[in-house]
Amino acid sequence: MMSLLTMSALVIRITMFHHMSGDMNRFLLRWVDFIRENGYMSSFADRFSDYAPLYLYLLTAIAYFDLDTVIWIKIISVVFDVVLAIAVYKLVSLRQDLKPIAKNIAYVITLFVPTILMNSSIWGQCDSLYTAFALFSIYFLLKGEKHHLTAMIFLGFAFAFKLQTIYLLPLFLVYILEGKLKWYKCLIVPAVYVLTIIPAVLSGASFMGELLVYVGQASEASQVRGLYVNFPSLYTWVSNGVVSPTFGLAGALTVIFAACSLAVRAKLIDKGDALKFVYLMAVLMPFVTPGVHDRHLFPADALAVIYLLVNPKRWYVPISLWMISYIPCAAYLFDIVKIDFGLLTIFYFFIVLLLIKDVFGDYFRERFY
Repeated sequence: MMSLLTMSALVIRITMFHHMSGDMNRFLLRWVDFIRENGYMSSFADRFSDYAPLYLYLLTAIAYFDLDTVIWIKIISVVFDVVLAIAVYKLVSLRQDLKPIAKNIAYVITLFVPTILMNSSIWGQCDSLYTAFALFSIYFLLKGEKHHLTAMIFLGFAFAFKLQTIYLLPLFLVYILEGKLKWYKCLIVPAVYVLTIIPAVLSGASFMGELLVYVGQASEASQVRGLYVNFPSLYTWVSNGVVSPTFGLAGALTVIFAACSLAVRAKLIDKGDALKFVYLMAVLMPFVTPGVHDRHLFPADALAVIYLLVNPKRWYVPISLWMISYIPCAAYLFDIVKIDFGLLTIFYFFIVLLLIKDVFGDYFRERFY
């Protein structure tokens, strides 16, 4: 049955391969052409993309073997959709309070979440790559101290694919603050990143340029996108220029550190609520962080599957978040222009409040009542 459902999910994706997104035309196809026309790895001597090198190596392989660019970009992402579903399966398997079949259900649901399905098969984006590595990192983190080195290696690869890995970092910070994760083990993350940029540097890329690629991304995002673009974040309630991106980032960091501090005081890890907390942060951080866009809820979309199975009575929370995530993505992919992001932001904010109540409600009741 699992094999049949997996094949069904893959067939659905393949039927969507013909769709060409704006990102595919404006960026990915041009990058592959540039790599092909400029000597493959030698092309890294020029800064032709704002991505970190690790994903660009995959594009280089597509160019070198002269594969169908669109098809193989999407195949890579679809393969990692399955890897992502396996990561969710493994995380659910850690929950002793769930029936054994729950992990199989989680695997299947993950494959059919609309935004996950669209991201690879229609968009041709690589969000499943970094999210899969990040969720496996969380899996090994939760497995115990003997697995923490492995967790950091996976986290390093996740970060080497996408900066958005930071949306899951608060859980690691809580582990450090509680002394459950040795801070020096986190040095493996930048070490892995440095290892991934070495081939590009040896091919002529600037070491500092590749090392600081995400700084450039963040700076460009604030200049080009402003506080948000095609996403119902907190900043839809203010006009660009009223609040500077720097001020917004400082506010976001304040909220994040406050949430981590609360998690430590509430002893969420000891209570077995680590996955619930990381889901909250994956939902909350895109809401309060300036410069986000339509795909930034992707990790939350995957974690929502776990939340749904652990908290079935609160089914409306993950379903609502999937809808909130789907609408901006569909608006971009299918040129839907009449989206009331102000109203969607109110809905998003309400769901964030419900999640905060669910995660920290017991702590607040014990402390104030």
